[in-house]
Amino acid sequence: CGDEIIWETLLECCDDNLIIVSRYSTFNTNYNFLKDEFKKDKNRILKVVDSITKAIELNQEHPPKELELVESDLILESNLQEYGQIQDDSNWANIIYNALIKLRNEAKLEDIYREVRKIIEEKYPEKLKNKEIEATIRGMLQRYSSDSKHFNGKTDVFTNLKKGTWGIRKN
Repeated sequence: CGDEIIWETLLECCDDNLIIVSRYSTFNTNYNFLKDEFKKDKNRILKVVDSITKAIELNQEHPPKELELVESDLILESNLQEYGQIQDDSNWANIIYNALIKLRNEAKLEDIYREVRKIIEEKYPEKLKNKEIEATIRGMLQRYSSDSKHFNGKTDVFTNLKKGTWGIRKN
């Protein structure tokens, strides 16, 4: 009920264009409907973005660099917490993430393969049974990256910086 009350209040009381900053999926899932409903009576424009930085940029202003850095860290932390709630440290994505941390947040695939292998040899030797470790690493990078067509649509942790080079997403 709370979401509907807030939305109806915005429709009734907001006479200007509106930018909603939210990472809550309801706004994105229903964006076209909400946008049309918001425009209907008063010809207002509705935008939904997932960061304050993007909202500031929509107003043709430049957000402070400090804000960009803080917001980037908060979003990454939120993504990792969300991801961590359903996973444990021994899963492939966390191992790859930890490898990238050791590699200063970005590296070529060959370096990622080597660092992941070190981690699993030391902490998770049972994973050495996987005969396709490199394919598993590539698959996990793609599954957890919105840069990939194989993205899971939920947890956006990795970024494809250029062909063969991956990093931890900072957005």
